[in-house]
Amino acid sequence: MKALSLRKGMGTYMRTWKTLSRRTILDHSKYLVVEEHAVELTDGRVIPNWPWIITPDYINVAAITDRDEFVCFRQTKYALDGTSLAVVGGYLEPNEDPLAAAQRELLEETGYVAPDWFKFGQFVVDANRGAGTGHLFLARRAYRVAAPDADDLEEQQLLLLSRADVEAALTTGEFKCMAWTAVVALALRHLDRGSAMVEEPALSLSKGRPTEAASGARSRTASILEVMRSRRSIRRYRRDPIPRDTIDQLLEAAALAPSAHNRQPWRFAAITSPDAKERLATAMGTRLRADRIRDGDPPDVIERDVTRSHERIVSAPAAIVVCLSMRDMDRYPDERRASAERTMAVQSVSLAVQNLLLKAHALGLGACWMCAPLFCPDVVREALALPEDWEAQALITLGLPAGAGKPRERQGPQSQAVYYWDTDEH
Repeated sequence: MKALSLRKGMGTYMRTWKTLSRRTILDHSKYLVVEEHAVELTDGRVIPNWPWIITPDYINVAAITDRDEFVCFRQTKYALDGTSLAVVGGYLEPNEDPLAAAQRELLEETGYVAPDWFKFGQFVVDANRGAGTGHLFLARRAYRVAAPDADDLEEQQLLLLSRADVEAALTTGEFKCMAWTAVVALALRHLDRGSAMVEEPALSLSKGRPTEAASGARSRTASILEVMRSRRSIRRYRRDPIPRDTIDQLLEAAALAPSAHNRQPWRFAAITSPDAKERLATAMGTRLRADRIRDGDPPDVIERDVTRSHERIVSAPAAIVVCLSMRDMDRYPDERRASAERTMAVQSVSLAVQNLLLKAHALGLGACWMCAPLFCPDVVREALALPEDWEAQALITLGLPAGAGKPRERQGPQSQAVYYWDTDEH
């Protein structure tokens, strides 16, 4: 029999089985459902009682510190004999993005966050009977920001292991779960290729499809689209403080945004002081209350909204007020061009905010964009003693997430007005 190369065999068509019917025979809990399927084989035969197992999808993370130490556990598991080395892992919450789950579990189980993420892929546990899908990740440059806050039932000990220790443990079978072994082996292979960074193909403009040979290919640690898709607005935070160097990383990312004329009209007020947060929240609440009273809203509704806004600001470990300055922008004598120049400055600041939010998510932080300062820029300036040319545009609250956040339905460009000028016939 002639061997077939993998590349040549990729396009081979093979028929698959068909599911004719399915019924639940055991609904044990959210962790286990067993079904019985009637399955038609490719030759027409029917198997009436094929077992199918449904368990939640899960993540496993091989996390490595900036000192090249693997963040692992020594722990027990009910199905294992004795103890085992283990990696970070856990089930996805309903509708939770795998990357968001991986970042959440790393923080909860170890107290670590990581700026660099790479997804190895997703893998079915049992190719015949399902039993869930595992999403395997590599997290690089992990560092500790808090004490672990895990809800695991088993006993475990957090360990930092050298690569040599991990390789030896892998060889001797000390990672007793297949998924743990797999993600560790993938991580070691990835490191052997020189870096945890991978080159994503650039787009060939001549053919309109990715090609590894195209110039301008850039290194990426995790798919930009994956970070975008998994980001959520997080409004509830743990009490752990946000280190100054972490805030500096966020501001550095924000300042990398493009801007009109490269004037970089953004300004930032980073707040971690409880007194400053209280002063800002109280002042903004006073203005909000006065505005709503003039609107004629019911007093109980007004106080509820004022209290909620106040709590969001003071309960966040950190907040960043993003401001606009027109000081370095061009000046025009007519209103039309002056208005356009201001709009360009606002757009520039908005791009900086997006960078900041994405960087926060990539670091494992939760963040929420609040527009309230737009309604009271004078109040914000006075409360924080900001320069006269600083106009508050947004308030970003930040902290380690106390929850996963709610996914929101997004409308893609296909569902909106899009006009493509790809032909001269219109």
